[in-house]
Amino acid sequence: MKRYSKFVATIAALLLAGCAGSHVVTGKVRAPIDVSQVTVYTSPPSRYEEIAIIDATSQLSLAITEQGNMDVVMQRLKERAASLGANSLRYLPVESIARAISFDADQLCQACITGEYPSQAGQDLYQIALQNVDAPKAGRTYESKPVPVAARPIG
Repeated sequence: MKRYSKFVATIAALLLAGCAGSHVVTGKVRAPIDVSQVTVYTSPPSRYEEIAIIDATSQLSLAITEQGNMDVVMQRLKERAASLGANSLRYLPVESIARAISFDADQLCQACITGEYPSQAGQDLYQIALQNVDAPKAGRTYESKPVPVAARPIG
């Protein structure tokens, strides 16, 4: 049985939001390692040291299929972890995401992860987005159909 020194970079499950990727350093960054040395865990090993919270997207990818996009995201996560000297990744549970960036859960919208939008307009847009998943050239969800929004004048 091989023994591994565990240095874990936590993946915030923000896989499809934001730019191509980013990270927040939470521990001691190590010298970069080869990407092939990075392992992915669904739960943390018994002993590990957290180095960073990282995220990645498939943005600007040439992948066509959903699986292709996911493969791009995983490769980018591994590359980011390797650049920080982390030899493993683990998924961060949704309920831990706000805490990981020093917010209370009610201060951070997590709808892009959970699909639970805090407003009716958000729920409506989410339903439209689900209907358009397989539509060719559906465009931006918020431009595809008008969504009624309740507003109140200021002043």
